[in-house]
Amino acid sequence: ELATGLGLAILGAVVGAAISIRQILLHILPGDPGYGEAVLGLHLYTWALITFVVVIVFACVVAVFAQDVVPVAPTTPWLRILAWVVVWAFVATIAINLVVVFAEEGFNWVLPDDPSRYLLFG
Repeated sequence: ELATGLGLAILGAVVGAAISIRQILLHILPGDPGYGEAVLGLHLYTWALITFVVVIVFACVVAVFAQDVVPVAPTTPWLRILAWVVVWAFVATIAINLVVVFAEEGFNWVLPDDPSRYLLFG
């Protein structure tokens, strides 16, 4: 179970990193202001790449020390409730993102590289 979870985490982070790298390469030319506002000096797609790399490193370290860090199922009721709150927050985030992407894309198959308006409404 732990190996499956770590494998999925690494696979997801590699796919996310590839998507982030594509976005970074779209705005890598000198003088290109990038897409969106910078947060702490970096654009969100750059922060996403940093986060995906951290996830990959973390999952690899956990895999190396797997015998020492095997998780234990929560035994107290409040830990189970907390775990379900986290799961449902994740599900809600995915659902909200699906609605926003549909509003941006509408019934078009391909989005422009730098969407500037919601294609569903205009």
